[in-house]
Amino acid sequence: MPIALAVLVAGTLAALPGSASGADPLLPTVKCPVQKGLDSLRFPPVPSRVRAAVPTALAARLAVYAGGPERVVAPRGWRCGAIAAVNGGSAIVVASREKSSSATISAWTEPACVGCIFDRVCAFFPKESRPLSVGIACGRLPPSLARVRLSPSLVRWSDRGELGLVLLRAEEPFAAGVSCSGTQAGCEAVLAEWRARARAG
Repeated sequence: MPIALAVLVAGTLAALPGSASGADPLLPTVKCPVQKGLDSLRFPPVPSRVRAAVPTALAARLAVYAGGPERVVAPRGWRCGAIAAVNGGSAIVVASREKSSSATISAWTEPACVGCIFDRVCAFFPKESRPLSVGIACGRLPPSLARVRLSPSLVRWSDRGELGLVLLRAEEPFAAGVSCSGTQAGCEAVLAEWRARARAG
């Protein structure tokens, strides 16, 4: 792996997983297939069980899905896939296997590509992302989407039953996000766990 790319991957891993409390429930892990931008990309091994900051009442129904540098909590028995790009960006999608359900949980990280970060976050952080602009237009959010600023670096949004968080650390720069469609309680647990690992204020 090229040294620069190894640093990007290591930086992504260091930025998101965080440290779970010893009191948090142990959840089984699911290894997701990863589409790699380079065949030489390597990632740390995934343990069979990890601690996650989720409510004890929900722990028996949840698992930690891991693919490349990404990790997300989702209901057990779902299917998943991940992508790890050459520029250090990554994403994971976990979806219900039920044909009648469109429930999905996804997460993404952009640790280096300035244009990618701007495209992802400019509509949520118009002022903070302005220095990251590389001449591309900023897309508009759907009129149905509601958002609230939780901290200088974190925005929570909702749109027609889907919930999400977007994180921007413009000084690095670094951006990441998570989204969830499904039950309210389940999605709140997913977002809270992701926020704790991302150390987002």
